[in-house]
Amino acid sequence: MKKHCVALNKTGQFSKFFLDYIEGKEALRPFYAHLPKIESFKAAIEAKKFPSESRGILHRALQSQYQGLELSSEVSFNLDSLLSEKNIYGHNGTSTESVYRPALFHL
Repeated sequence: MKKHCVALNKTGQFSKFFLDYIEGKEALRPFYAHLPKIESFKAAIEAKKFPSESRGILHRALQSQYQGLELSSEVSFNLDSLLSEKNIYGHNGTSTESVYRPALFHL
């Protein structure tokens, strides 16, 4: 099987705005901090580090909100893992957080 690559701008599937972002057009630079390139990932991850003090505040706030509810072991584990610098797999790393908490913490 032969591999064929098609440029994103030739697919007709992406908006001009998205293509300009992917291409790193200068006019859009004021709206984002890191270029959409693999080389930018390390700096982007470093910029998103969550201080341990903030982890504690978030943990206490969520514990308070869940007070009086019977939590599954998974929810308790997820809440407690917020206190750790390591991800749930035991590695230093980055995870994606969502403001839509019910998707992360099922009761």
